[in-house]
Amino acid sequence: MTSTWPLRPNTRSVGLSLIFTGSNLPQVRIWYNLFLMPQKRRSKRIFSYDEALSTFPVVRDLTTAAVRRIDSLTTTVGSREEMDDRREEIEDEYQKIISFWAKQVSSIGCEVKGLWLVDWDSGDGYYCWRFPEQAIAFFHTYEEGFGGRLPIN
Repeated sequence: MTSTWPLRPNTRSVGLSLIFTGSNLPQVRIWYNLFLMPQKRRSKRIFSYDEALSTFPVVRDLTTAAVRRIDSLTTTVGSREEMDDRREEIEDEYQKIISFWAKQVSSIGCEVKGLWLVDWDSGDGYYCWRFPEQAIAFFHTYEEGFGGRLPIN
């Protein structure tokens, strides 16, 4: 059985799909509507690869902490009935966690491109990282986007 949030489509920038299987805990799929994400930016920061690497541990740690907070919300729910009862409360908390994460990562000068997806502008394209990758190991042009990622040698 599947339950999908938000209750009112297009009113939230975070959503959650739950698939209830035979196990006690639901499988969770989170989506993030990038177009509803705040787009306020200071002047655009350009990173050398070394500068991107120097900020990476902070971005990785912020992301890991946010993922753990999201996971802890999910593991506190014991049943579909409890999930339905707490739906709005949990959805609001997801929104707060993800928005706070995006704000923190953006304050470093990085660009949040999706849920747990971060780019560092190089001036020619982006150094690209997606959680849980272990390092900034990909680059893509402005035109190609995530689908055109190439390994950094």
